[in-house]
Amino acid sequence: MTQPILAGMERHSPCRLPTCRGDGTVVRLIDVAALGVGIWLVGTFLFWSEWSRSLWARPEHVFLLLFGITSLRLLVAPVAVPTVNPHQVVAVGVMTYALIFSFVTVTHHGP
Repeated sequence: MTQPILAGMERHSPCRLPTCRGDGTVVRLIDVAALGVGIWLVGTFLFWSEWSRSLWARPEHVFLLLFGITSLRLLVAPVAVPTVNPHQVVAVGVMTYALIFSFVTVTHHGP
């Protein structure tokens, strides 16, 4: 008889970083930082121009910073994954794919 690979492992946080205090101060600070960088990213989309040589004015660099902050937030305080029916997820995914690509196919693209 075979056992699942994770049968003997206990469920715990994937890292041992110093987590937040009881009031969630560290998590909230990371959330505020992510919100600020997200606003900054929207600003770079709106006001960035090709002649800008600043490293932190380029949208792709600001996005990578936002990605790093979001990763840190998920490491410090993981988010619970909701339980959903796999059949519903597949059905919604197929319908979304069909809608998006039917729009791309029907609309005029190209010269």
